[in-house]
Amino acid sequence: MVIVAEQVHHLIFIGFVHLFGIVVYGILGDLTSVNTELLYGVSTALCGAVIAIVPLLYKFTDIAVVCGCFGLFSAATEALLSLVLIDIVGKKAFDRVFCGLVLFMEGVANLIGPPVAGLLYDKTGDYDLTFYVAGGCVLFAGTCYVFLSCVVKKGADKNNTEED
Repeated sequence: MVIVAEQVHHLIFIGFVHLFGIVVYGILGDLTSVNTELLYGVSTALCGAVIAIVPLLYKFTDIAVVCGCFGLFSAATEALLSLVLIDIVGKKAFDRVFCGLVLFMEGVANLIGPPVAGLLYDKTGDYDLTFYVAGGCVLFAGTCYVFLSCVVKKGADKNNTEED
């Protein structure tokens, strides 16, 4: 597989914006006024949306902007995942959950994703459906997380007011 210069520019742009995004998300995650669950879920959903629109773009500038958005939104995973997991499972179970379940699920996704992408390409003859499916899965995951974090927060708020 040959990588052309234009693809290298996109990869460099993704990496640069991703690095910047990790710093920004890290700063935002430290602020008590920021809802990290909502920020993580919305960023994940937006990451999925930009993956899904890749086949619709043809101009270099459009693709560069989407690559930058992908780099930025995907940075939420590195910067906020540990904070979100601690909120979900607590500090005591964090090591076991992060090192066990989360890394296992990432490994399964990395193991299954490429063959599924290849199968979609083999069936359709182009990569468009692969981007739509991958983006849709990430968008769905982020949307579910936002929805579930709002439901759990409302349930916790309701339980706290009933106890008072």
